[in-house]
Amino acid sequence: MTSTLTVIGLITRLKISDKTLFGEAIYREKVSSQNYTFGIKQFTNAQNEYNEAFSEGDLVLLGGKFTLDGEKLMLAVEMACILEPKIDSNGQHLEWDPATIPSTKPFVHICTTPYNSLTSFEGMNFIKTRSSIFSSFHKDARSVNFEIGYSKSSKWFESIKDKWTKYTNFYIGGFLEAVYSSNEKNTETTYVQIDAKIIDYDIKSTQQNASTSSPQSTSTKSINNAFTKRRSQSLTNSLMKPSTISKYKGPFVLSTQKPGDVSTDSVITIDDVKNDDYPEDSQVDSVAIDNYLDNESTLQSHNSISSLLKHTTRSKKHLSDLCKDDKTDNQDDDDDQQEEPNDK
Repeated sequence: MTSTLTVIGLITRLKISDKTLFGEAIYREKVSSQNYTFGIKQFTNAQNEYNEAFSEGDLVLLGGKFTLDGEKLMLAVEMACILEPKIDSNGQHLEWDPATIPSTKPFVHICTTPYNSLTSFEGMNFIKTRSSIFSSFHKDARSVNFEIGYSKSSKWFESIKDKWTKYTNFYIGGFLEAVYSSNEKNTETTYVQIDAKIIDYDIKSTQQNASTSSPQSTSTKSINNAFTKRRSQSLTNSLMKPSTISKYKGPFVLSTQKPGDVSTDSVITIDDVKNDDYPEDSQVDSVAIDNYLDNESTLQSHNSISSLLKHTTRSKKHLSDLCKDDKTDNQDDDDDQQEEPNDK
């Protein structure tokens, strides 16, 4: 999710390699005049005229993507503009004094999902949210908890009050107040406090899959995931796909014996099907047949499939009886052939 930050920072420690600049910087808050430390990283191949290479002692306007490492703020620098230092009477650049650097406060933009109900405290509304943030500081995305606060007297936020429970994706712009930890249900949870000045939401995102439980038991899913939608769509299509229909005009003939296993005492089941028992275009669900063939033995499948055919009469005969019938038919044919010369 989106998590960008802009701040003026004094570079206090820096380790430079062929690929990165890694170190720390401080910013000075205006109200308290205190300095706060945060981590920085800049990739050398990302440097350009708007992302300048800086050194220790430089005062820099920094911008990029942020995340947390414990309670420490970490910034992957994508914008760096070096501010020119003051010059003494001799024309020499003066070093920046951490106590007198321009005061500022980080301004952040985040995309986040609420997981708790809206509460009020001393004229402020507060809502807890969560974002999954991937950055160059960690191999995997990290879940970052936010506590968003905004003034109850802000008239332009009155319409937002009932939206926190309806939508999942909110876009927040505001000042970073603090990073703190709270012990909730014997579990320490870290929050980034934001004084919101801009609040917007995605009307396409709904709270169907959102939960209002505590951070430890909440699992928020995004309903706008293209792969999830595609899987859901594929599953829906497969369930709605019409069955394949096959036509038949005669009985099914299934054999479970090998050629060498034939015995004259075997029992053969013959299906005597009459054309007037069912229409010529009667249909059988071939999908059901395939299921039988996959799940049971072929002989069991034959019995199950045969039960689908209505108005079918059966008779059982021994193979030896069929052989006798065949011999009788052949004998009758020979007698007919012998009688033909006598008739002539």
